Amino acid sequence: MKRRQFSAGAIPTRQRVAPAGGCWSKESNQSVEATDESDCHSRTTKMPLTEEIILEETDLFASAAAHRATTLVINRLRRRLHAPKQAELERLFHKLPQLDNSSRTEIEQFADRLVNKMLHPLLESLSNASKNGTPTGLLESLRRLFMIED
Repeated sequence: MKRRQFSAGAIPTRQRVAPAGGCWSKESNQSVEATDESDCHSRTTKMPLTEEIILEETDLFASAAAHRATTLVINRLRRRLHAPKQAELERLFHKLPQLDNSSRTEIEQFADRLVNKMLHPLLESLSNASKNGTPTGLLESLRRLFMIED
């Protein structure tokens, strides 16, 4: 299984090691002597599977959180670029009232394609960076460059 790398402090970790000759009690976090050897052995042998399940679930959670953060920035960036595009289209249409609906639609589609082409390298960079975990630095850079507020 591939383990994700997290930035410092992103996910708190606390490891406990059972003392020699004992194991951790289910009821408390205190060490108990291995009076029931089979119970202690059972818990000890299941620990690697338990840790693997926890790591998988943690990875899924972190991936979902990273996806959500990335999606929020992308949506805000699209809205940020949409506003000046709309303002410029309205200005152009006001200056050219003789345009028919077909021409207006074609110009609007041109503006949409232009914005999408400008966004494409940013989105591709985010996609590539997110394959290695949360692209925190890139997301922060986009927020600053395009003045995207939370």
